[in-house]
Amino acid sequence: MSSIDKYRVDITSLKSELTLLSRKRAQLASRLAYLKSSKAVFSRSGLGATQSLMSDELLERDRERGKLLLSHLSEKYDEKQNIHLQNLYRLAGVTAFTVRDPSANGKGDLLGIRIECFALRKFGAPHYILLSVNGKTNSYEIYKYTVPLHIPLASLAKKYLHKDLGVCCFVLIITPRFANTFSPGICPCSEKRDYSGCQ
Repeated sequence: MSSIDKYRVDITSLKSELTLLSRKRAQLASRLAYLKSSKAVFSRSGLGATQSLMSDELLERDRERGKLLLSHLSEKYDEKQNIHLQNLYRLAGVTAFTVRDPSANGKGDLLGIRIECFALRKFGAPHYILLSVNGKTNSYEIYKYTVPLHIPLASLAKKYLHKDLGVCCFVLIITPRFANTFSPGICPCSEKRDYSGCQ
């Protein structure tokens, strides 16, 4: 099973878990609606004042419990969504961020790219590429990097960074080349990808 298939399986399981949580939420909402309607029927039935007061207290408690349960489930759902999103970002192995160059002759805002591979239950040392905007062409160019020398970074940047989807294509082209820097054949970055849109 390729790593892409594993990601698809993970995404499918996350979607099924989301569906399950949505169903539970719908069930709780229908239960709450049922309790509200039963309160209306019970109060219209003409029973004594004592029973009506007791049922109001019980229904109020049920309503409060329902609200607490719904808020708790909603918090847990949001928390789980954030965890799943973080896990997906980590599995992707590529992170982009902005940086302000602190040097005196700095280039201003830079786009940082962090590339890492996960294999054998651990992450390898990450590699960073800092891109600056060329004032003349308004395209990105390499400013600083920690990429191994066997990766032809300059030629790849020259070929891909000037295009409309430059940074995306550049990252898609360069990422598989990191597979051999950590663990050949195991890193998910080594999968075959379709780069036809970058050509």
